[in-house]
This record gives sequence, C-alpha cells and structure tokens, in this order.
Amino acid sequence: MLLRKLSLLVLALLLVPALRADPQSPGATVMPAGPNTSAAPTAPAFDVKAATDAYLATVPPDKKASSNAYFQGGHPRLTPKQQGS
Repeated sequence: MLLRKLSLLVLALLLVPALRADPQSPGATVMPAGPNTSAAPTAPAFDVKAATDAYLATVPPDKKASSNAYFQGGHPRLTPKQQGS
C-alpha cells in the first residue's frame, strides 16, 4: 500500500511541470494556425484513380473474378483439396 502511494506521488510530481508549462514559452513548439505557406517546392499531384487502375491491370483475370464474386456475395466454393480433407 505504501509503495502504491509513493508511486502515485512520484507520478504526480513528474506531471506537474508538464501541466504548468506555458505554451507560449520560448522552448514550446506551436503549430501554425493556417496552411503551410513556405516557399518549399511541392510534389506533383497524385492521381489515385490512375494508380488504382494501373495496379488492377496487373491482377490476373481469374483472381479478379474470384475477388469480385466474393465481394458481391458469391463466396467461392472450396474443393476438398482446398478444405484440407
């Protein structure tokens, strides 16, 4: 019981400075309120649809058909070999 109280006291003493820290103090890091307007070069826009289409073009047709059947409710049947029998 004494160890538990001592642990809580040490924890409280460690947290007090963090709670009392002034966010505007010189050592504090403050995030800017708006978007980053620095003069850093920006990367070209990433086209999600083009990347998805490029990946799907690499999927074999039989695998794509099996995946589509699964997600559209037609769960593929497993052969006895696939079931482990």
